[in-house]
Parts: sequence; structure tokens; C-alpha cells
Amino acid sequence: CILCGDHFGNMDDPWRHHLRVVYQDSGTVRVPGEGLWKPPDPIRVPTNPGAKWDTMGEDYIRLQRWPCWPRYMFELHEICWQRLMAHFDPEGVSPCDLYDALMKLPFPTNPSIYFGQDAPPYETTPLEQLLQSERQQPGCNPELQRMIARNCNVTDCFRCLPLEIIEAVGALLPTPDVLNTRLASRAWSVLFHNPTFWRTRFEINGERGFLDYLLMEDRRIDWRLLYHSTCRLRCGRSFDLTIRLWETRRWVRDAILSKPESPLMEFGGRALQHYHNTSWPGRYSRTVEIPPDLVGIGISACLERGSETADIKGLGSIRANGPSVLLGPKVPGARLMREDEPELRSLHRDGSTMACWDLEAMYRYPGIHVLLGARLLRGAFFHRELPGGVTAIQLLRSNDLSVSVGYGGCGREEGYYFNMDTVIELVVTFDVSGWPLFVGTLVYSNTNTLTAPSPQVGTSGRSRLWWRSDGRAPSTSLSVCLVQCRESDCDRC
Repeated sequence: CILCGDHFGNMDDPWRHHLRVVYQDSGTVRVPGEGLWKPPDPIRVPTNPGAKWDTMGEDYIRLQRWPCWPRYMFELHEICWQRLMAHFDPEGVSPCDLYDALMKLPFPTNPSIYFGQDAPPYETTPLEQLLQSERQQPGCNPELQRMIARNCNVTDCFRCLPLEIIEAVGALLPTPDVLNTRLASRAWSVLFHNPTFWRTRFEINGERGFLDYLLMEDRRIDWRLLYHSTCRLRCGRSFDLTIRLWETRRWVRDAILSKPESPLMEFGGRALQHYHNTSWPGRYSRTVEIPPDLVGIGISACLERGSETADIKGLGSIRANGPSVLLGPKVPGARLMREDEPELRSLHRDGSTMACWDLEAMYRYPGIHVLLGARLLRGAFFHRELPGGVTAIQLLRSNDLSVSVGYGGCGREEGYYFNMDTVIELVVTFDVSGWPLFVGTLVYSNTNTLTAPSPQVGTSGRSRLWWRSDGRAPSTSLSVCLVQCRESDCDRC
């Protein structure tokens, strides 16, 4: 699934059998109805967008497997499709706009934290668990309230507005902006005590939209208290998967609604936390702008005693003119190295890696601090352990790749790869000790995307498309073989 990264057709979970596809046929984008796949049967989707697999009759398209990922076609679980459509008005969205947005969407991590292992599909955390908070409920000094009530600014034009208009305007603004308007006009202070305003924060496109299921509950909820309590989430960490997918859907919606004169920043990795500004206890995020005079990036990595991975401890940007910015700690006593040193280059000599004992000797505490050139930075590869932090980073430049810093173990990993025109911001999530857990980028990108030749698909009857069944993105070495190969024994695959 292009949204969640999970597989299709698992017999243990019936919801994985139902899917939607978005594909391009002879320059026309088509979105058939809900299809069904039960291996080893072929995948069939109705050509009529309003039909389903059990009512399509003989009017369907058959999808066959294809050994290379077809970028002209995107597959989504039906449950993911319904969640995505909930972000739009009832009249829906243009198929062409949706197709263009999905073309810009990064592939899900491979492998991902799948539904059904640590979490059910789109987990719904109970309200009582969300209201756990160690923070004090904000209040107003009674004496200050009486003083404000006695004073009135006759030049304040906003005090002439009815409450309904103030509520409507406040619903369209981020919460920090609404709270800051109280500095300009006391008329906006009513929103702080207004339950209708705080309820809008939990609509699906609001700051807490991943909790929109609470709007359907028939119970009284203190929405301001809930917003305050969820600044730090204290529920099960498996709920983070639901939040990450909500972030992705929000970005798809913004990409569809964006205008050519104000392009939306694309992203790579975990970089969309600004949609909700929540975090887990012991974690925090930092966002730094990539300066135009960036010449290098320093990365600290070391192997702790008893660990199987050399964790990335910190990153630092090096500028030609101006102060450097350090994200995370730099381990005292770490050995300073440049990427052109033969010992470091031998990590990937002849396509192989060093022996484990050589890696352990190099990264053993206090580890190394490697200086990588970043004048033509275009993106990065990085891996992280599940659970755990970032274990390896490799920079992608317009003319080559840097050496890889760090190495992973034998456990579960997820990997990210992003290649952009110009990297604008770097977003890093740390744990309480200051070690990076996630890395992401925000960019303006005009990178051309490879597209496959469109298959010939009729409007009715039976036709055939090509399909890759395992739901995985190709490795980066397959870029030249991305859309042309149809041979099951292709050497390049």
C-alpha cells in the first residue's frame, strides 16, 4: 500500500484482501472500484468506480504480477482509501490531482512496522488513556480576570464581531496563532474558554485529527483538557503508526490543494510532526534550515558496550561563513576522520563491508566523528533499528555518494531514501539522552519522476495490467530498471 506500506492478501487479516488502484491509461487517470485479492487468484478490480468486487460481474480489470515496481499505478488498502477520502469534501477529489500527489509521495519505509503485528489497523486509543498527563491545567488569575472585565478598548474593532464569526475564523487558524491574537484583541480571549473552538482541533484536518474518532462518541468531553493532555502522548507506542499515516494523508491533501504559485514543500523520512506538534515522553524534535553556504556535515557514531549496532549520536552542519549547528551530542574523545581516509573507504571496498571485528574496533566507544562533504547535498539514506535510533547515514550528493557512517545489527530495521533538488530543512527527532531516533527533510523539489509506458486498458470487459505483488519499493540500484523490465529473471533486478 502506497500509504501504509503493508502487504495485500494476508489470509489472517480479511481487510488486507480489499484494495483500490489509481493508474494512468493512455494519458487518462482512472480510479476503479473496490477490488479483491485472495491468493493465489489474480487481482480483479471493477472498471466502474461505483462498483465493488461482489457486484462487478464481468466488467473488471485483471492485475498480473510484474517483477519491477510500476510507478504508473498505485495500490491502496480499501481501509486506507476510505481514510484518505475522509480528508476531502463529499464531492471527492480529481483523479488527476490525486495521481500527481501520489507521484510525489515517498515510498513507505521498507520494511515498515506493519499493522496486525504490534497494532491493529488504525488503532483507537481510549479517552481515559489519552487524558493521562503530568502537566498542570492552565488557568487564569482571578484578579487578572476582574481587571480585564473592567477595562474595554473602544478602538478594538474585533469586539464588534459576533461570537459565531470569531469561532469560524478561529477554526481556520493554528492554535498558537489563535492564542497569540489575544495580545492584539481581548475579543479573541473568549476562544480560550470556548468548547466549540477546541473541538475543531480534533476534526480530521485539525491539529489532533488522528483522534477524530472521538468526535463520534456520545459522551461529554473537555476538548481543551484533551488538547492540553495530548501535547505529550502517554498511550501505547503502537499508536505512533496511526499518527504517522495521518501525517501522510494530511500531506497528500495539502499537495492536492496547493497552488502552482505557492508550491508545497515535499518531504522525506519523518518530517511532518509540525502538523500536530505532539511528542512522546522522552522525545523531542528539532528543525534547522539548511544554509546556502553549507560545505560539510559532521556525524558522530559509536558502539556502546553490549550493543550490536553503532548508533548515530549527533549531527552537525559546517558552514563556509557563519556558525555551525550541532544536533545531538558530540562524543568527547571521538576520533576525527575525513571521508577520504582509506580506512573509512574500505568499509565498502569492492562492494563488500569490513569484517565485524574491524567495524567494532573502529566504532568502539568513544567512536568516530566523520566529516562529510555537503556542498551539493541532494538527500540521504539512513537506517534505524526497531525499536531504537538511527544506526547508519549516507549522504546523497548531486555527483556521488558519501561513505556510510555507522552500521546496523541483525534485528528489524526500517530504511529511508530521499533524493531532492534542494534540501530546505532538516528535522531530527531525539530521545531524552539526545540521540537521534528519526531524520527527515523538507524540500522544494522539481525532480523528474520515471513513469512507465501506459498499458492499454478498455472501458469494459477484461483487460490486463502489470502488478508487483509484494508491495515493496525497488532498491536504489534499480533506478534504470524501474519501469522497462518485464522479465522474471532480469539480471538488473
